[in-house]
Amino acid sequence: MTNKAFLALFLLTFTNLLPAQTAIHATLNKAFTFYEEKQYDSAYKYFTSLKNEIVTSDSFAREIVFGLTASTFFKEVMAKDAGQWDNTIRLATELLNDLTAYHSVMGGELGGKRYYAYKDLVVAYFGLGKKDSAAKYQAILYDAYKNKLLPDGLDQYYNFEKITWKGLNVWGYEWYPNLGDKETEGSFSKQVYYIYSTNANGSDKSQLFRLHTIKIHKLAPGDPKADYVLTYIKSNKDHSESSKTLWDYVFTNPVNYDELHKAVLDFLEKNETQITELTKQ
Repeated sequence: MTNKAFLALFLLTFTNLLPAQTAIHATLNKAFTFYEEKQYDSAYKYFTSLKNEIVTSDSFAREIVFGLTASTFFKEVMAKDAGQWDNTIRLATELLNDLTAYHSVMGGELGGKRYYAYKDLVVAYFGLGKKDSAAKYQAILYDAYKNKLLPDGLDQYYNFEKITWKGLNVWGYEWYPNLGDKETEGSFSKQVYYIYSTNANGSDKSQLFRLHTIKIHKLAPGDPKADYVLTYIKSNKDHSESSKTLWDYVFTNPVNYDELHKAVLDFLEKNETQITELTKQ
């Protein structure tokens, strides 16, 4: 059910209410109004104030849980996009706790949000330089991938890192298959960094280029020793692509995230002038 359909159903459902229920309904009405207007901070405040009613008011439990988890989710996404890593971790953890606590109310209807919370915990811990803490949640995503449990948008790859570099957004994504898997036959990129120019509010504006860790096709086992090479790829206006293999940056399997992070930043620093020109096009 879409958010708007859920809200419409909620507003049309309750007509003959007891005084206590009327008060809850009024608060929910305010909360959903803020939610529909994408004022997630205000919506979250109102939904949170109703948490005690989830158990005591069965007639409103689903509406409260839906609004509570949805507003928490969007607040967490906003924190992640703003690079507020500690706040991202707090909200993602809160969301996971609520999804567990109120599973009996919604069943599996909101289950997909759990994996998005895991993914954002990975991004946040990478942002804090705590890759060991991120590994726990990466393992959960990989296990869910193998068992085909991931929702659309996370079922092939996931965002693991965000870097803000001189006014640009740099988003790192990782594909689940590993070397030796059927999916890696032929050309294969394990990680891809998308480099975006930004709007005044810091959101993505235009994709400038991508940096891929592309599988090296070996002449023989161990020749060359490296398994991946960083590759620059740019989409052109005529829908063609320009690419350049960056042999200064090679990696063995599994790719070391610290080495990859340094390589991406090194490339950006060494090519700052050209990148600045791209932002003007």
